[in-house]
Amino acid sequence: MVTSRPGPPAAHLFAVVAVGGIAFAVLLGIAGHLEHPPGLNPVSLTISDYALSDRGGPVDAAILSLGLGSLALLLGLRDLQAPVRGMVTGLLSVWAAGLVCAVAVPTDPIGTPLSPSGQFHRYASVAAFVALPAAAVLLSHRLTKDGRWHGLSAYLRWLAATCGVGLLALLYVAFPGDRAMIGVVERLLVAAEVALVGLLAGRLWQLVRGFPAPCPGCDQHRMLVVLPAASQPPEVSSQQLASDAEYPWPLPIRATPRFQSPRRNAPRWK
Repeated sequence: MVTSRPGPPAAHLFAVVAVGGIAFAVLLGIAGHLEHPPGLNPVSLTISDYALSDRGGPVDAAILSLGLGSLALLLGLRDLQAPVRGMVTGLLSVWAAGLVCAVAVPTDPIGTPLSPSGQFHRYASVAAFVALPAAAVLLSHRLTKDGRWHGLSAYLRWLAATCGVGLLALLYVAFPGDRAMIGVVERLLVAAEVALVGLLAGRLWQLVRGFPAPCPGCDQHRMLVVLPAASQPPEVSSQQLASDAEYPWPLPIRATPRFQSPRRNAPRWK
């Protein structure tokens, strides 16, 4: 059994912020859809339309909480020396920054011409939606070499593939589909991406708390077990070996069943 040692104090803080931010975002998002202004339809309106209808409300807070939680997740992964450097760090940064920018710069109301701020909001959201599954694909290949993250790669690939299908469906309904059921498609995509960061945050929390890792073949975090002196095999002297060699009938060595007496199973010599 591989046991991960508790992480550094900074990693503990980042894990708490990541798990708390993602969980808080889910709760606020659900609350924002249950208590929304009248006339809003989640089937035909996007999450940005909901946020625009109630600036500073639960939906805005949920997006901001998800962005800050994702940023804490990235910092926690780096502090725990997870293989996220390079392109993965850049893509996760784009995901977190895109969410924060989407809150800071709202979209335009439906039916009005697209303004520069609306274009910025659209491209920031699209960049965030694309960056996260791309980071998951790269990270899934790297995590196979680190036993602390054993078993996570397959889930990341499946969630990244789900996000890819959601992106293609969103692209279709946004342009040739004339926004038909764009709200449903976008929310399914967001659910898959939230599940993706939640999966990483959960494993980060598990590692910093020092829980046993599920991989028995981890080379970097394997616990070395040292047997006490009493359990070490006794040393055999040369005189004892000589006396054993002079014994006229070498006794055969046979395995003794666990719960049977060795005297009962000993061979009888005639």
